[in-house]
This record gives sequence, C-alpha cells and structure tokens, in this order.
Amino acid sequence: MSTCPKILVTGASRGIGEAISKKFAKKGYEVLLVARTQTSLERVQKEIQAQGGKASYYVCDISNPQDLDFVLDKILLEHGHIPNLILNAGVSTNSSFLDNLIEDIKLEMEINYFSILKVIKKFLPEMIRQKYGNIVTIGSVMSLLPFPANSTYAATKAALFSFTRSLRLEVEKYNVNVSIVLPGLTKTDMTKDFHSLFLPFDTPEDVANSVEEAILHKKEVVITGLLNQTAVNIYNFLPNLSNFVIGKLVDGLVPFIKNKT
Repeated sequence: MSTCPKILVTGASRGIGEAISKKFAKKGYEVLLVARTQTSLERVQKEIQAQGGKASYYVCDISNPQDLDFVLDKILLEHGHIPNLILNAGVSTNSSFLDNLIEDIKLEMEINYFSILKVIKKFLPEMIRQKYGNIVTIGSVMSLLPFPANSTYAATKAALFSFTRSLRLEVEKYNVNVSIVLPGLTKTDMTKDFHSLFLPFDTPEDVANSVEEAILHKKEVVITGLLNQTAVNIYNFLPNLSNFVIGKLVDGLVPFIKNKT
C-alpha cells in the first residue's frame, strides 16, 4: 500500500493543472489526475512516471454533475481518503456580456464554481474527522479587478473567491487549510490567441509555485506575480484611475475579447 501523500488535481491534463501535478509528483505526492481528455491525461501520467513519480488518471467531464459524481465515487473506492485537493479546472468564454449566450454563462458557473463545491463536499467530511487537509482553489486576479469583455468569467471567480475565504473560517478549527491562488493572465490554451507586449503573463509553473506556497504557509490568498500584486494594490488605492486604465487596455490591447456588438 502506498505511503505517498495523495493529491487530487482537476484540469490536470494541460496548462496550470499539468504544471501543478508535475510539481507535486516531484515532491513525492501520488497525484490523481482529473480532466476531460484521456490522451492528454495519459501523456501527463507517463511523463510523471518517467521522472519516478506516481500518478493515476480519471477521465471526467466536470461540467456534467452525474459524471463528476461517478468519478469522485470511483476515486474514493480506489484510493480512500484524499487529504489534498487542488481545484483548478476552469473555462472562459472570452466574450463580452452581450455576445455571451446564457447557456455558455451557465457552463462557466458550473465548471468554475459548482463543480468545485461538489468535489469539496465529497472529501471535506473526512478531512474534518481526521483533523487534517489542504484545499486550494485556483481563482483569478479578476475577482479583485474588473475586466470588461470577460465579465461573466470574472463573476464566477469572484463567487469562488468569496466562498473559499468564508469556508476557510468555517473549517480552520479542524486543521483544514483552505486557500485560493489568484493568477493573472497565464500562458495557457485559454489565452493562446492573445498577444500583448504591455500586459504581464504568468507561466503555469508560476501558478504551481503559488499553490505550494499556499499549502506550506497556510496562506488565505496568494496572488501570483509581483506585477499582479502591484496592480491589485494600485486598484485598492486608486480605483477610479484604475478603471479608466483597465477600460483603455481592453479597448486597445485585448483584441481577442473585444466587444463584437
């Protein structure tokens, strides 16, 4: 029977989730990879194993509540208690509100918010009983800064931000740490069509490092990158000026999510 600590990572087949999975595998964790695409999951699993790590994968459409329930039950049956959760899976329509379909907005909320609550509901009771656990959600700096032309995505991350911070206070007395990591723009498939010399990009590895920081130091909120931290601080002190600048940036420098109406 494995003595490695176990960690479950959603959205683990690419980008941020892949970087997190590989980082913790190198740290000696047995990683349970959850994502939608089997071929990508197999690739990540093999790359982890080639480096001497332990990983297994579970194909799951997180947007489908029944599929998610089935996979979570299967993980519990095969692995028992999972004390470490990294809830990374997310989606963005990259669209203005008027161009966005209600069905797509519901999908954003299902994946970015409700699926996370469902995973936590499944594993949190045992964390409380054993008085140990780590839950890290991957939010977005958009939960602290307005970002026009991506308003519904920002709303899902704001909901996640509020939930995570409140849940932390509910369960900290049981030695369960709940943290949220807030990346800015990150070089992933979600932003592959976006190129700018003016706005900073995080790398998936930057976000993985922030996740490790959140767990090691039991931090409530970790904002990835000095520039993102500075932007949040400036917004808090100068919101009107910041709103003006953000609006101009979206109009002039973010062509792939411009309002198309």
